[in-house]
Amino acid sequence: MIERIKKLKVKKSDGTLSDYIPLGADAKYVDLDDGSTVQEAVTNINTSVEELQSIVINNSAAAHNGYYRGKDLTSYFNSGKMSTDLAAGDFSNIFPGDYIRKTKVIDGITYTDHIDIIAECDAYLGKSTGDGQRLDTHHVAIIPFDPLGTTKMNDTDSTVGGFTNSKMWTTTLPKYLTGYTNAYGDSHLLSFRSLLTKSIGTNQPNRFGFTSGGSSNFEYLQTKITLMSENQAYGGIVWSSAGFDTGEANTQLACFRLRPELIGFKNNGWWLRGIGTKEYFCSVSGFNMADCSNASSNKYVRPLLLLK
Repeated sequence: MIERIKKLKVKKSDGTLSDYIPLGADAKYVDLDDGSTVQEAVTNINTSVEELQSIVINNSAAAHNGYYRGKDLTSYFNSGKMSTDLAAGDFSNIFPGDYIRKTKVIDGITYTDHIDIIAECDAYLGKSTGDGQRLDTHHVAIIPFDPLGTTKMNDTDSTVGGFTNSKMWTTTLPKYLTGYTNAYGDSHLLSFRSLLTKSIGTNQPNRFGFTSGGSSNFEYLQTKITLMSENQAYGGIVWSSAGFDTGEANTQLACFRLRPELIGFKNNGWWLRGIGTKEYFCSVSGFNMADCSNASSNKYVRPLLLLK
């Protein structure tokens, strides 16, 4: 609805309304002939849009998860106001697709002004905290928009031990978490429980239709970083070998539902956490296709974290 609003009127100094002023780049060329400056006209338009937005869309996470915006929230986050609003459950200035720029140093490599986008508001709200309770801390899930380097899931083409025994989980993701912690501050990263595969059956049937191995068990682990599941990327399973691959990550993230083209992530593709076979982990191809890749292949790392 908001996207279809093409023009607005602003109030002149004498109390009457101006002619229609088009939104977007052309607005800066409008002459009001009433003593107002062009900048005042643009400011009035922006304010009117924000006021209208608050009327049409309430400030809940659920309502905002239906709209992709794409606004820079870096200053908003750095000021501390974003964290205050999140703590109060106020998502009035937060939408999927909005982004934060932070310089990160990961495994000795500096990524200057690297962009993370908001994948979903309150993505893990209501999920298990492991003590018979549900997560009730308001947050946003963030994922990289720009590449953060390539790496392997394992040094060899093996998925034995599942995701929790992979090199990605034990060695690589901790380095990424350090980079994010230094960039955002540990107090802003929310800990959550992730249900992850811990073993495979080497002769277990899989989605390929063969008995070439698949996940056979999982475990809850407390973490501040993980890889996404196929469900979070596509909204369903494709190559994940069993239900053990999905766990708590069972719904598609809002940013991908609203902008499916964002699932594709540069030409090299990126890793997901699901087990495909005894040799393959699930991945997304660079051409936005569901894929499965040898565990020793180099793919982009696209972690998911929760920001509060």
